[in-house]
Amino acid sequence: MNRDWTFFVRAIVLATCGGLALALLGPFGTYLNGPLPERLLFWMTTCWAGLLLYGLTVHFLLVRWRGTVVDWLALFFGVLLASAPEAWISRTLALYLWPHLETKFPAMPLWYGQTAVLGCVFTLIGVQWRLRRQRAGKAAAPAAEPAPPEPEGAFADPRTIIALQIEDHYVRVHRAEGSQMVLMPLKHAIGAMDGVEGLQTHRSWWVARAAVSEVQGTARSMQLRLSNGLQVPVARSAVITLRSAGWLPD
Repeated sequence: MNRDWTFFVRAIVLATCGGLALALLGPFGTYLNGPLPERLLFWMTTCWAGLLLYGLTVHFLLVRWRGTVVDWLALFFGVLLASAPEAWISRTLALYLWPHLETKFPAMPLWYGQTAVLGCVFTLIGVQWRLRRQRAGKAAAPAAEPAPPEPEGAFADPRTIIALQIEDHYVRVHRAEGSQMVLMPLKHAIGAMDGVEGLQTHRSWWVARAAVSEVQGTARSMQLRLSNGLQVPVARSAVITLRSAGWLPD
């Protein structure tokens, strides 16, 4: 599990534990509102909604910050914005569960203000927690790998290239003697293969025709064996294209 998913799972666990604790403690007079199951529904829903709204706000801003320097003013206004739906959700649920207490509930502006204050506190805690994890991850990160070669160098002699393969945001350029990674889209890599006959056999693969040594399987599950032993998948939608180009036996 990658670090982002680990962070979100921990956040969900903490929000759930927080909702359970608040239901048991009954703060803000909610211990008088109704039985434990109703308090559980109220506080669990409120905490999960808060995690979603404030969590997405923090995540979006941290992605834009791309580091550990926080634009606190943007964060503050982000929390104020997220507090509006959070206040509406919590107040609507409270009125649904305890309609007989409607006259005792704070007016919506005051309810929103209380929600925003709590949102600021818990968002600040969440931001500090995430920033500490980011700093710790950078401190423990291994030395950076060498940068991938420039596209111009990787395609200096396209006639030696036998296949192109997508790997995340990179293209792996396969040659008979090995492979190398280039940061570029596959369509740009294919465009650099001037004068080399080839086809895209799969959304993640392009193959030079001269490198194909064997066609394996059927139209439903086909693979191309290349001259270096590499097995390349063929999408069903590409079979007709390969057949029309004369790559497949009749």
